[in-house]
Amino acid sequence: MENGKAQVLIIGGGIAGITASLEVMKMGAVPFLVEKGPFLGGHSSVFACKAVDTCLECNVCLVEDIMKELKNGKRFPIYLNSTVSRIKREGEGFRAVIESGASFIDSEKCTGCGICFNVCPGKGDALLRAPSHLSIPPFSINKDNCSCMKDGLEPICKENCPESAIQLENTAAKKELTCKAIILATGYRPFDPAEVKRFNFEKIENMITALELERMLRFNSGPIRPSDGRTPRSVAFIQCVGSRNSTINRDYCSRVCCGYGLRMATRVAYDDSSIKVTVFYMDFQDHTKGFLELKALARRYGVRFLRAMPGEFFETDNKDILVGYYDDGIKKGVKEEFNMVVLSIGISPVEVGEAFSEILGLTHDEDGFLKGTEELSQSGVALAGSVLGPMDISESISSAKRAVFEIGEFLKKDYWVNRDEL
Repeated sequence: MENGKAQVLIIGGGIAGITASLEVMKMGAVPFLVEKGPFLGGHSSVFACKAVDTCLECNVCLVEDIMKELKNGKRFPIYLNSTVSRIKREGEGFRAVIESGASFIDSEKCTGCGICFNVCPGKGDALLRAPSHLSIPPFSINKDNCSCMKDGLEPICKENCPESAIQLENTAAKKELTCKAIILATGYRPFDPAEVKRFNFEKIENMITALELERMLRFNSGPIRPSDGRTPRSVAFIQCVGSRNSTINRDYCSRVCCGYGLRMATRVAYDDSSIKVTVFYMDFQDHTKGFLELKALARRYGVRFLRAMPGEFFETDNKDILVGYYDDGIKKGVKEEFNMVVLSIGISPVEVGEAFSEILGLTHDEDGFLKGTEELSQSGVALAGSVLGPMDISESISSAKRAVFEIGEFLKKDYWVNRDEL
């Protein structure tokens, strides 16, 4: 307990984990948030707004709102570059060991001025900028990639930091924590298209994933060909990559791909009408509110829809991509050239260690995602976000709030929690 309040360990610092942490604080307990990466926000932190002349309800603004609430609200323990290395049940609670890599930027001192990033010769490699300007801290240092430290020199970022926020003498740390409950919000694993050989993903330079396009739209305001840095004049979106495919044990639908692929295609066509946008699909799953209206809007901006799943992808001499598919309209095979291909990759479950699963009492569904059960929540463990299965941003937020409600019901059994606040 901290100050007589119950402590809740939250594993995973994506949008579900952050939401759960904020809700735990409102509940009157103390969250301890553990994130394996250098920044909070998870995959959704790099998503771009898809608005055209109207809002397309991509919910990226919800991420910004929650990150803003986190930054401006009351602080609680956050462990970045950290993992829960050991955990065991102890009495009616848990004892966990959190192992953290060295943090070289003091988040209390850092003002986010960006001077360190501007002077660093290894920006983007040694010194990383957070995807969101609301991140705490807004920068992170990867010591292994720092040429200054490798050469035994005083890092130029430290010399130029006006707040003396860079502290390279920091070392890795280990903390033992006792907590009454655990919320697991470890998210999902984006499907690796290299697992499907026909895409030739690792050999074709201008074939990218939808996550890579998200970053381009957020930071470059449009698609850029990796081979030459130019704006493509033709872009093909391929839906259902890593979903609804029994040959790779992915029979399930990832649910969010239709919506995000269609929104990005619409945004690209709207931003630059000279770019010819084509969407290849098997069929659209209407999991998105207003999906039919969204599809009609995409057509209005010139997006072409082809109901076909291409079977061949080859790189041409000028780094374009030759796509082979069967055109059901003309009843024959067609080969068409595109400057860029975007793969709408699906959502895969994250792996949870066998020992970890046994201790917490975790079970999986037929697709490999974790199952949230009443028995689990009654034992002090709740699941939040896409660790339960494919979810969009708003669903992940709702799931996190539900997980905190379950933990709240569990904690009401104990005398040290303020029942009125719960």
